[in-house]
Amino acid sequence: MSTTALQSKRAITVIPSDTIDIPLPGPYLSGLSANNANPNNLEGQGDFIASGVSVGDIVYNNTSLEIYTVLDVVGATTLEVCSFCSSFVGGPDAFSYSIYSPGNNNGATLYVGGAGDLTVITMGGDQVTLTAAPAGAFLPIQVTRVLSTGTTATNILALW
Repeated sequence: MSTTALQSKRAITVIPSDTIDIPLPGPYLSGLSANNANPNNLEGQGDFIASGVSVGDIVYNNTSLEIYTVLDVVGATTLEVCSFCSSFVGGPDAFSYSIYSPGNNNGATLYVGGAGDLTVITMGGDQVTLTAAPAGAFLPIQVTRVLSTGTTATNILALW
């Protein structure tokens, strides 16, 4: 039985990923990065330990629209977010980040802001490609993940 509501109560910008599910909306920690000495790490300006950040939490790089999973809480101001990253925005430029609990999103419907294809994992675990979704479309399919491979649509929102 579908649990899709006609009016959404929650929403989050979707960053497509082949490995990370759409997190539940409402980050529990946001901030600006510090200068990263290690490109695999997020150096933050807060206290990750005191804030309860843990392995498996999801990090949005809001500046470059990249998504990562916390692999290790290295220290109060350092998280390991990827291994052998080639694209992680580290170094001298600060960027905005948000940290979410992974949770179980129970399947979100999608809004597509920019036309294109979407490859998704449905709430039932099926991988499907929705071809040529038009800009401004609401897609009445419950998804847990939007894959980066095969997705050309942009400005995607997950709605609950």
